[in-house]
Amino acid sequence: MSRLKNFTRSLLSGYAQILVNVLYTLASVPLALHYLSKEQFGLWQVTTAITGYLLLVDFGMTGSVARNLIDHKDDPRGGAYGSVIKIGVVVLLIQGLVIAVAGISLSFWLPQLMNVPPSLQHPLFFLVAGQCLLSGIFFVNRTFWNLVQAHQRFDLYNYGQIGTLIVGFTSLWIAFHEGCGIYSVLAASAAGSSFNFFCGWVLAAHFNYFPPRGCWGHFDFKLFKEIFLFGGDSFLMAFGFQLTNASQVLIISHTLGLGAAAVWSVATKPVMLAQQIVWRIFAYSFGPLSEMVVRGELERLLRRFRDVVILSASAAVFIGGGIALCNQSFLHVWTQGKIAWNPLNDFLLALWFVVDCSTRSHVSVTSMTKQIGRMRYVYFCEGLVFIVAAIGVAPYFGIAGIILAATVANVLCSGIFGVRRTAKYFQISPREIITGWMAGPTTYMLLFAISLFACHFLTEPLPPVPRLTVNAAVSGGFGLWFFWRFGLDRELRAEAGLVVSKVRARLRVRA
Repeated sequence: MSRLKNFTRSLLSGYAQILVNVLYTLASVPLALHYLSKEQFGLWQVTTAITGYLLLVDFGMTGSVARNLIDHKDDPRGGAYGSVIKIGVVVLLIQGLVIAVAGISLSFWLPQLMNVPPSLQHPLFFLVAGQCLLSGIFFVNRTFWNLVQAHQRFDLYNYGQIGTLIVGFTSLWIAFHEGCGIYSVLAASAAGSSFNFFCGWVLAAHFNYFPPRGCWGHFDFKLFKEIFLFGGDSFLMAFGFQLTNASQVLIISHTLGLGAAAVWSVATKPVMLAQQIVWRIFAYSFGPLSEMVVRGELERLLRRFRDVVILSASAAVFIGGGIALCNQSFLHVWTQGKIAWNPLNDFLLALWFVVDCSTRSHVSVTSMTKQIGRMRYVYFCEGLVFIVAAIGVAPYFGIAGIILAATVANVLCSGIFGVRRTAKYFQISPREIITGWMAGPTTYMLLFAISLFACHFLTEPLPPVPRLTVNAAVSGGFGLWFFWRFGLDRELRAEAGLVVSKVRARLRVRA
């Protein structure tokens, strides 16, 4: 199957998975707030953030194994393909054990470190210990999904995630109903992880993604060194990303309290889901683009990468603008007034979202080409700069200061360096990327922002439901028109029109 068909199928199934994730969030948050206090809900989010940090014990090996599988998947009988799988399994088993042991050890002194009230210290202990134990046990499951993704079948991965969300929500609801309280989170995690493990195993076996019998190769220490070195570089980047994108709830909890952390966790849910929508554009392009690198198709690689950058930036402007205008009234309707914050935070959050999505593709070029170099330090330094700045401004400017700190750190660090690395790899000028590639998305953002600000002030006196309806209609209508007219260049519009024409023709034939 062609790369474009694989990409289209992956993207559509990915958006279906996001839709299910949206439904999961829309249902699980009110469900949790019904059974839990705001402080307990904040405890849940803190536990999730802490577990996310412990998963960094992966040290970038999952991504490194996945990238090396792409190098060898065209020759499954050669031995190297099977050797990469063996290395991945051994490493993931060891890392899973480390996560379980480290998480249980950390849970003993974590309640005092996080300044958690005495009544919530025991729940935090059991939540962190239990979640880390489950994560460690099922960590090896990443092997199966690496195989699926290496063969560009992200659609199978997405269907597995949809099933996991359904199983997890069902288990969460049953556990809450049976009176398990905050520990319902562990029941849902156990059920979802078990389903995801067996689903990945069955799919990898069914589609013959394992090497043929007798072609598994041996545990090649030279190949292990290559995977480990690349994984180490990826780890520093992943750690920097975690510092910048997943530390907010911990900083807010420490400086502003668990209640504020709960508000942040709920109010930013739309942005977290929006990130998945935009990031999937590059994520599903990563396999085909990496394959172009391996096969030396540099001219096609440049053209397609440019398309991905423009599409990602314009999609971020469209979705971020809608969130900036609609999030305040949406939160009021969704949580029945229990969660609210300053509308300024929504516009600042949208700005950070657009900047982050625009720079992310350039950062990922280093992993795609396996030439990380100094980027390993730049992304890590960005995370450190953000942490220091956020802790400093949080007591004075609150959540707005934390968002601004993340935006500035992203532009000054990974933004500037990422664009320069892209220009160097493709042997083009950074100015061509900034003023050429980004001309359309930048014009789109400026025109859309003017419309959004005008609509915000005109609809502010309206009640929440009518305001949400009007704002959604305006941001959707103006956003789509600006997106088509300015967000996409002529080549992308022509290609999009061709794809739409083919889809229409197929639907007519089936009708």
